[in-house]
Amino acid sequence: MSEPRRFDYGFEMRKVESARTYAGVRVDGRLEARIAHAPLRGITSEMLVWWFENFADDPQAVEDDVSTRKTARVGDRDVPLYWLWHPIDHFMVKITRPAPNGAPGLSEGAHATLKETLVKTFEFHALVDGMSRDGIHLTLKRGPFRVGDLRHTFVDTDQGLAYRSRLIVGSTLPLIGAVLNAVVTRFVFTPAVLERWLQHNVEEVGNFEEFLPDLYAQRDSPGFQLSL
Repeated sequence: MSEPRRFDYGFEMRKVESARTYAGVRVDGRLEARIAHAPLRGITSEMLVWWFENFADDPQAVEDDVSTRKTARVGDRDVPLYWLWHPIDHFMVKITRPAPNGAPGLSEGAHATLKETLVKTFEFHALVDGMSRDGIHLTLKRGPFRVGDLRHTFVDTDQGLAYRSRLIVGSTLPLIGAVLNAVVTRFVFTPAVLERWLQHNVEEVGNFEEFLPDLYAQRDSPGFQLSL
């Protein structure tokens, strides 16, 4: 029997109003959302590279079996690392094909499946098209079709890490692209889901301040112990 997924962080997550956001429809029919987050205090691009290389579960992991997943000890329970990023909306990110150069986690060239809830529960295949101290770029697919482009960019500043996110949903394929965009925006990633994604992303990015410095400080330890 699996443990309940939610746990109490003990703090308030960031509000959408803390960031500059935009959501709309592009001229080609695709949906777009952009976020300029408030600076992340105590977070560096080096920490984020480590996070993206290490939080995703291995291919053999099972969603409902926490013992097979990458976890941190929070109080008296083991919590999957992906839940730390968002304790309510996140389910699982699992590597399905490692990066061709053997680099860990969500390194460039890796393939993964991701599952989370935004009004409804979504499961996508993701290809990592780029990952460095400048940011991470994911192409999202449903079946054989590319249906999303997600980019997070990072810049270290004296005020804290400047973190920007951009999500584009839809296809640019000739002829069939317009049909795919109509289907995706009406039945899958609706404008309401896009608005919910803005809130979700502001929350998860803000959560880095609460757990990542402590986690990163223990990166060479055999296990993680967090006080949240």
